Amino acid sequence: QKISNIRTDGCVGPETMSPLGMKDEKSTRKKQTRVITLESGIKIKGLTSSQKQVTDMIFRKYSDSGLSVNIAAAAVVNGVKESALKNYLVGDGGNSVGLFQLHRGSKRRPFWQSAGLNPNVAAETHKQFRERCIKQGLPPGGYKCSVRSTGMEEFAKERESAGDWRFNPEKNTEAIINIEVKRGAGRRLRAADKAGASIPELAAIFSRDIERPADKEGNMQKRRKKAIAMFGDVRFGNKV
Repeated sequence: QKISNIRTDGCVGPETMSPLGMKDEKSTRKKQTRVITLESGIKIKGLTSSQKQVTDMIFRKYSDSGLSVNIAAAAVVNGVKESALKNYLVGDGGNSVGLFQLHRGSKRRPFWQSAGLNPNVAAETHKQFRERCIKQGLPPGGYKCSVRSTGMEEFAKERESAGDWRFNPEKNTEAIINIEVKRGAGRRLRAADKAGASIPELAAIFSRDIERPADKEGNMQKRRKKAIAMFGDVRFGNKV
């Protein structure tokens, strides 16, 4: 299946829109390189305690969906680069939300309706997010406001209660699994995993085919490098 919704610039426009947004690749801070053991027994470097909890959830969701531990690891790498695994992070000018930065689409072409996202609710999230950024004297572009604005976790809870499930980390993860990874967009990812690709290679393919950033090659390299730093240049067994 040919993917046509590939972004061509830093900000998603009506002609280069993808259902997945992406934050600036710069990290909010350097994390200490410490080794953490996940509930599955897998060792991973560089996570905080809260990130570990989210990572354990992601591994469970991928396992429950019949996907390998290696694809789950690739997803975690991309989640770290997209949102630092923060469920409340909003990017792309208020359009993209949550762990995997799910983009709301447009009024003419809304995304994620098959997963139950009401376009009007998503539009209201966009509107309110930009308003709160401006009110706090922050640029409404998304990422910087998300990490500097006060009350973002409360905002996320309010919008989730209003029906924007993208702020829910489990539902955000389930959506990307069921609508992206397990369908046509994930075909090459699943084939590479079946052929025995390493986690860094799978992380790069996940970036290219699932997240679909504008700079495909550049982000593939960055996420490949991040995967090596987190897991090593390895491949695990197929069961968590």
